[in-house]
Amino acid sequence: MIKTALITMLMLYAPKLLVLSTTNNVTCIDTETGTVTPDVVTPGQWPNDILWFQEHFYVVNSGSDDCTLQKIDPETWQVEILGIGSGYNCWAVEHVKGDTLAVSSAVNNSIILVNASTMTIIGEITGVGPNPEWFAVVGDSIYAACGGWMSSDKVVVADLNTMLPVDTITTFTNTQGCTWDGVDQVYAICTGSYTANDGEIHVIETATGTVSNVIQTGFAPAFGVMRGDLLYVGDVYGQGVISINTVTATLEEASQYPGGSGLSVDENNILWVANYHDGTVKGYDENHAEVAGYSGISSCMALEASRSAGSSVEGDCFIPVNPHAGISAFPSPASSVVQVALPPANSSTPALYSLSGRRICAAAGSSGDLWTFDVSTIPQGIYLIRAGKASCRISVVR
Repeated sequence: MIKTALITMLMLYAPKLLVLSTTNNVTCIDTETGTVTPDVVTPGQWPNDILWFQEHFYVVNSGSDDCTLQKIDPETWQVEILGIGSGYNCWAVEHVKGDTLAVSSAVNNSIILVNASTMTIIGEITGVGPNPEWFAVVGDSIYAACGGWMSSDKVVVADLNTMLPVDTITTFTNTQGCTWDGVDQVYAICTGSYTANDGEIHVIETATGTVSNVIQTGFAPAFGVMRGDLLYVGDVYGQGVISINTVTATLEEASQYPGGSGLSVDENNILWVANYHDGTVKGYDENHAEVAGYSGISSCMALEASRSAGSSVEGDCFIPVNPHAGISAFPSPASSVVQVALPPANSSTPALYSLSGRRICAAAGSSGDLWTFDVSTIPQGIYLIRAGKASCRISVVR
């Protein structure tokens, strides 16, 4: 295992990276010390997806009936396990709200809800299929990509309140992933027929449930993560990481970085990219410069970065501040009230979001050019005030 530090990174928090391999290995990369430790835990069969939540890693093992979901403590490497269902072939995991996680079942055509604290099943949304794989959580809705293994070409929308599917949106062959832009669009990632290099990304408007644009990407895109206004899409075959500009809904780069079998954005806004073919994990800053690299991690696929205690960054949607948008918020840090000033050209109503893109609340009111937010009841952490595509970061303290 070799670590190459290309430049010194000034980081608020040095994350641990947990990397899953198709050889049933789980490797930990400590970005502070540069230590690469293989086999930190024993996964179930076919580890497929990973999530950082409440200071633990959660790993989905798609081939395990009795060890479908693992809750891993990165300090002690103690593991709690949950079996979800016989032959369910669970695929992906995301945070829903509170202590609740959602896990997709590709064979059972369902979304299973799990209490992350107690590691117990608390509900199941059936009729989500065929073959739901990666999905996005938008408020009280789940947008599930249904079409893995070239079985279909659609996104099924499920309501978390009624626990029922409520809409079906036609997309393209082999729809495998859905990523929310943090505002008003879900990007449905369609792998196509693999060898034909006919991948597409369909832009779904969450307000109407309609496809507003289709982006031809080629290759075989499968899943994505947000960083700022860019959507980075991974190709499990390592053709390269595709970048999409979500402001214009256009292809930015067909191959932004090599690899792409696994993607994660940490709270320092570093994009970490796993490369299945050469066994490397590399980090890239917002200027696309490589800032760190690690090698010798064979058959690496999914990976996830840990976050600092109290961080509001979770899942696959990280939206940092846009310093050129003219939006400002004060005071920061704040404990009770925050006021927001928008430029005259911005007619949007601002709202408060977590760094993962989850909407928390709208402004309590406005007076003249100032909008007011009551932050007295939300947990300590870093948040975003967002108005349209403009955003600024605030700190809430207790």
